Amino acid sequence: MAVEDLKTSPGTIKTGLQENAIGLPGILMQGIATIAPSFAILATFVFIVTYAGLVTPWAFLFGGLLLGMQALNAAQLATRGQDS
Repeated sequence: MAVEDLKTSPGTIKTGLQENAIGLPGILMQGIATIAPSFAILATFVFIVTYAGLVTPWAFLFGGLLLGMQALNAAQLATRGQDS
């Protein structure tokens, strides 16, 4: 089966982006960077349980609350900041 050349259709918008510019290594690194925060939480779970013990769920809730407050603060600052 031959691969067809992609031709622009009448409704196509030119963006100036180059086709196939990223390649497999770039896509692989993007996937790893996307998964990294979740993996960090999973990898540190054992150490958190070691120190927190039975109150581990409360530790995660407290940490999530702190991160949520920081996210709200960052969102408020973003709406009042200068456009650059």
